[in-house]
Amino acid sequence: HGVELSVGDGAFYAMPRVADDDTAWCERAIEDAHVAAVPGAAFGAPGHARFSYAASTERLEEAVDRLADADLI
Repeated sequence: HGVELSVGDGAFYAMPRVADDDTAWCERAIEDAHVAAVPGAAFGAPGHARFSYAASTERLEEAVDRLADADLI
């Protein structure tokens, strides 16, 4: 889906670049795609969203598909 992604060492979180207003983007993600994310600004990374990837490959693929269907990625 062409997402710019940053993954930290030793953790199970990814922080893709999403939008300048990361809070609004995360609200849309939960409302429109039923995918939870935390605004990156809370972690010193405005314009990004933090996702946990501690889930099965199938669940992660479903989340990506939902975000794409909601035109979020």
